[in-house]
Amino acid sequence: MDSTHQTTWEARWSDAQFDPERRGRRVPAEVVDAVASTWLPASGRMLDVGCGTGELVAWFQQRGYESLGIDIAPSAITKARARHADGHNGPRFEAIDICDQTPPDGPFDIIVDRGCLHGIPKSLTEQYTRNVAAVSHDLMRMRVFMRIGRGPWWLRRLPFVGRLERGLHHRRVARVFRSTFAIEHVGSTDLRGATATGEMPGVVYFWKRRPSAVAHGAPTSEGTAS
Repeated sequence: MDSTHQTTWEARWSDAQFDPERRGRRVPAEVVDAVASTWLPASGRMLDVGCGTGELVAWFQQRGYESLGIDIAPSAITKARARHADGHNGPRFEAIDICDQTPPDGPFDIIVDRGCLHGIPKSLTEQYTRNVAAVSHDLMRMRVFMRIGRGPWWLRRLPFVGRLERGLHHRRVARVFRSTFAIEHVGSTDLRGATATGEMPGVVYFWKRRPSAVAHGAPTSEGTAS
């Protein structure tokens, strides 16, 4: 476990004022559309990596999925459980570091990562990939939302800069996952909430598990997903 990384996020989530959901960070349209179009299966087990207060997990649970949310910050899990408590019918939440531990209850049919991977240290991306692969099965579908565009806003608005940045990001991410997952589609997104000011440009990756992938295999190449 990266104790520094955990300490950072625990400090944020233990702050009563830190609540992304209040700023409009709800269920992404890309997830809603993927369910409506049946790109994501209509039922099954769902895992949210870096679930925060669990809005996405609860959304899937309400639609009949068996949902589990995990987060590195125990305070986030405490808030998620309090917000979505529903007896035996509610979603499950566990304090788990995806880079240190394999989540329980796998394999999953759907895995969603809405901004977790891009905050993980480069040295831990192989552990992340290994543990995600360990709880997926053939043809599992995965959505990964990642931030790009950390430079000045005026530079990011130049069309060729955006295309170059997305292309380089795509290559780096594909290198990390290539032994286990295949990219089906890449789209642009905004990771900030609907009511937040400014913008946080990002990309959303549509992944499918390779049928021949070894469950516990890790990438063999040097790569980074940040």
